[in-house]
Amino acid sequence: MRESKFEGQDMAETTFHNVDLSGAKFTDVSLAQAAFQDINLSGATFHDVNFSRVTITDADITGLTILGFNIEALIAAEMARQERSGE
Repeated sequence: MRESKFEGQDMAETTFHNVDLSGAKFTDVSLAQAAFQDINLSGATFHDVNFSRVTITDADITGLTILGFNIEALIAAEMARQERSGE
């Protein structure tokens, strides 16, 4: 299925396991309420994305930037602040 093209398809509730989507492009795609586990997004780029109510746990955020802000540094600073205040 290399270089396959899907347009106007309803693939709701489809399961992908051990699938290589390296270099894939997603445009005007709904992944609302999708679940991701053990996913490699290194080097991925997101543009015009709705991340509202997204939860990220157990993630390597090395070099992660959002809107030009280094998220790794912001989280490290917040964790240090919480540690100092005993939160």
